[in-house]
Amino acid sequence: MILDDLKAFLIANNLATSTEIKFDFDSSNTNCVTLWNYGSVPSDLASRPTIQIQVKNLNLATARTKIQAIYDALYPKEQFQKGILINNKLMHIKPNQEPFFNEKDASERYCYIFNITVTTNR
Repeated sequence: MILDDLKAFLIANNLATSTEIKFDFDSSNTNCVTLWNYGSVPSDLASRPTIQIQVKNLNLATARTKIQAIYDALYPKEQFQKGILINNKLMHIKPNQEPFFNEKDASERYCYIFNITVTTNR
């Protein structure tokens, strides 16, 4: 599953730990990185899910730095319009928007989000 591949990529690049990464809406009061698939673009030849990545952190500067680091790793400038290898799978990641502040949640965490479309072989 692509979410598992993204999780492994984030861990391998020291962008998040396995305990930080969640696959659903997180209601705890801990710092986390949440990945979820919220749609897809129909295609006969490839898988094209749309994925939202969210960073929640009690520290504003840490939340901003982490979301930008994840964005930069998934969409590196030197790979513009090229694919990147994640878990030995060629994936083309297209950002649907840059990271933005979403809210300060009930647990007083700063929440930053960005969305991507990932194209890869089925």
